[in-house]
Amino acid sequence: MKKLMCLSIVGCAAAANAGTVNRIDLLMFEDNGVDPAIVDLWVDVVDAGSNVDFIFHNDSTDGSVANIYFENNLFLSNGSINGVTGTVAFAEGGSPGTPPGTIGAWGGNMFSASADNPAPTNGINPGETLTIRFDLAGSFGDLFNALEDPSGDNGFRIAQHAISFGSQSIWTTNVTVPAPGALAVLGLGGLAIRRRR
Repeated sequence: MKKLMCLSIVGCAAAANAGTVNRIDLLMFEDNGVDPAIVDLWVDVVDAGSNVDFIFHNDSTDGSVANIYFENNLFLSNGSINGVTGTVAFAEGGSPGTPPGTIGAWGGNMFSASADNPAPTNGINPGETLTIRFDLAGSFGDLFNALEDPSGDNGFRIAQHAISFGSQSIWTTNVTVPAPGALAVLGLGGLAIRRRR
């Protein structure tokens, strides 16, 4: 379940006020057997007036974020890397070019960035952050609603590729992507409900 937290003193209703900070947890959609208990990846979405900052955090016990992707959307333009902590070093452009097909149909990149080589050193390691800033078109509230409901009419996704969880890597996003087996179970559950009626 996605955690949503407004850190503004006046709460979520004031999401249009500059300085509002909203947290979105980034959830695994491809885990390669990595224990979710050791993964804590999230992004602060910060209202900076005519801009919006996305501050990516890694509070995991292991691993390094190596790639970040923003799906095409109506709310953002002119993305740039705007700040780092620790040894983080990123450049624009993602490799691979887009998230894997297991995320579902990806609507193209608005912006992407990758850690400089060696990625395990220059990625977002535990305790470090990376800030990406965009020009904001429209209201901060509408932008946040689009992130909170990525399957909605104007919704969009953020995806991350994180590496060095032992010898494994993971992919995360701001929406839960059911595994194919889970979809089959849901389908069977729906059939069972229909039969009862």
